[in-house]
Amino acid sequence: MNFPARLVRLSFPTLALTVGCNDAPMRDGPDLGSAPSTGGSSDPGSPASDLGGSGAIPTTGGPDDPGATGTTSTTSDPVASSTDEPAPFCGDGVMDPGEDCDDGAANSDNAFCTVDCRLNTCGDGLVFVGWELCDQGEANSDSYGSACTTTYTPGARCGDHIVQLEEECDLGVDNGGQLGDEQGVLCDASCDALALRTFVTSQVFSGNLGGIDGADKRCRDAAMAAGLPESFSFHAYLSTPDSPANKRFPGALAVPMPYVLVTGKKVADSHAKLLAEGPTPNGISWPG
Repeated sequence: MNFPARLVRLSFPTLALTVGCNDAPMRDGPDLGSAPSTGGSSDPGSPASDLGGSGAIPTTGGPDDPGATGTTSTTSDPVASSTDEPAPFCGDGVMDPGEDCDDGAANSDNAFCTVDCRLNTCGDGLVFVGWELCDQGEANSDSYGSACTTTYTPGARCGDHIVQLEEECDLGVDNGGQLGDEQGVLCDASCDALALRTFVTSQVFSGNLGGIDGADKRCRDAAMAAGLPESFSFHAYLSTPDSPANKRFPGALAVPMPYVLVTGKKVADSHAKLLAEGPTPNGISWPG
């Protein structure tokens, strides 16, 4: 039986393969023809031999010289960088980490933000002008003589022109001088009046005072209630057959100081004149 002859064409996909070659001859491979080498050092006939046998790969030039050839080189020098901005600091007007505030040139120990970029607070020992009159820090105290109280105002002290319980007088900056119109009565720098004090109680008592000692106690209680300093030193100006009044004040007889009321008004130039002439025409009155 005869079959018609058919030509069968087998198609194989073409495979392009790029391989890296060394300078050893190919074994058992087809003869693909000779091709120019790109510069193996064992091929003296290659173009690379014209470059002195260095084996350097020729490169094309940059856009300004497209025909130039040369070797590729690199550099490890980093690109220099610098900045003109200063590091953050207290006083730059920016609240940086670690700062409570920063008002720049307005930072002040007497303002909202201190020179250390801290908030000016009560009790820190710095006076916040407009909010505090004083601030002594841990030394703030409400006791007499304190430079600053716990409410940040000057404390009661000799020289504030206010007669405190611990004082007999207070002329402020004029302490050491005369008490105004008090006819020569002096107030010293310790706020002690250079005078003896006298007063009449606002309370009326019967004759049954419990003797001289009872009368003295009533005077001292009244002086203490009035806030007079050294209230224990007061005595009732009374006499008994065995203890006349002028003998009950030996200290007053020895010191020629004037008598004044609790208001500072003079009523006698001395104890001797008080006994001899009595008080001034205005007398001893309450409150005087």
